[in-house]
Amino acid sequence: MMRPWAGWLAAGLLLLSLGLPWAGPSTRTVPGGPSCIPDLSGEGGLICDYIGVATTHVVDGVVGGGSPARLFLVLALFLLVVGLRTHRPTALLIAAASAALAVATALPSVQSGQFTALLAAGLLLVSVGGAGQRVRSLRSATWGDTDGSSPSPSAR
Repeated sequence: MMRPWAGWLAAGLLLLSLGLPWAGPSTRTVPGGPSCIPDLSGEGGLICDYIGVATTHVVDGVVGGGSPARLFLVLALFLLVVGLRTHRPTALLIAAASAALAVATALPSVQSGQFTALLAAGLLLVSVGGAGQRVRSLRSATWGDTDGSSPSPSAR
């Protein structure tokens, strides 16, 4: 089973990633259009200049709570809490996969939010105890007591 402190640390990292940036600032350029001023010569009408100046707007980055990845982050948090309460490592592994999928939705840019979610997924994968024990017991059941070596089944 997973170490409880690692689960709560992973939950904190996932919550933190919801508040960190997931997309950097971007720029949007609006092409210039005609600019018109009233004709003050007494005839009425407008005097228009059709050579407009393009304007550039800087749009702030998106935090994790406003990105499409929030669905997978909240799912990972939910599965993490379920896994900690029920002591099911499968829920914790699916939570790690959900956090990794959240990072994949925001590629190719990697910001601090993605990095923090990836740390949480890695922590979940590493700290789920017993996975290595199951592999060792499966290997010893298949090939006998190997004393740390892994001979091929034909060598027995």
